[in-house]
Amino acid sequence: MLAFAGLKRFGTPPLFDPAAGVTVREPLGQGAGWWAGVPSAMYDDESSKFYLYYRLRKPRELGRAVERRIAQSDDGRHFADIWQATKEQIDTASVETSCLAISFDLRCWQRITTSGPFVTSPYGCIRYVEAVQLEREIFYYHEYTRPDGSHQLRANQVLC
Repeated sequence: MLAFAGLKRFGTPPLFDPAAGVTVREPLGQGAGWWAGVPSAMYDDESSKFYLYYRLRKPRELGRAVERRIAQSDDGRHFADIWQATKEQIDTASVETSCLAISFDLRCWQRITTSGPFVTSPYGCIRYVEAVQLEREIFYYHEYTRPDGSHQLRANQVLC
């Protein structure tokens, strides 16, 4: 078992209101099929930074999942992209879900996060909820369906 594995905890976390979340990443367009989502998030104690992986998607007829990015933040709410790769750069038809992973020897990798669909919003489902816990707060990152059918990436900060 890797040293960081103890950072994930079992129990009932504090609830949050997905509709009250702060948008941290917008989709590339508006309407059904435009998504920013499938988050994977972590906090690095050494750099005191949050890291957020996410995917951008277009409607199927325009190319579907087209890009993945990693963003960095000091406060867990305001992110700047630090890496990106298009589906052409990685020679694939579509970019689906991925995640952040860690390695101590660059040969063996362990996935940090696992996610899946969660609860619903008035317009669709809240998907791919990811939680990062600090001492007295939890940052929840999730894909949220907007009234126009597109998905944006939101963050909620809850004290615990």
